[in-house]
Amino acid sequence: RMVANSAVSCTAGDAGHVLGTFREPGLKMQNIGTFFVEYMRTKWHGQGVTDVHARLSRMIEAIGSGLEFEQAFRGEFGESLASVIDSFEKYLDMTANAPRHRLDGTIWQKTLD
Repeated sequence: RMVANSAVSCTAGDAGHVLGTFREPGLKMQNIGTFFVEYMRTKWHGQGVTDVHARLSRMIEAIGSGLEFEQAFRGEFGESLASVIDSFEKYLDMTANAPRHRLDGTIWQKTLD
């Protein structure tokens, strides 16, 4: 419920700050980061990336083997992290007037009913 509440109250500015620095401490970073991954899994490019968790795991392995973050991200997802963050921010702006709609199709869809 905490992440679902964060998802419906998150603004594009919140996401841009947290995802742009990856240095936000505590629950805000955790909640926005979790929502960002769920966005990638369910909404990104209109249909989501169903195997996002496996791809993120491979990306982390690649980083552990010496690749830079951006190179590893591009290797798994075919575009820059900045482009995904931009897409996420646009989605947040687009759903700002109906933030509960953001939960449609996510693991939190029925959490706030």
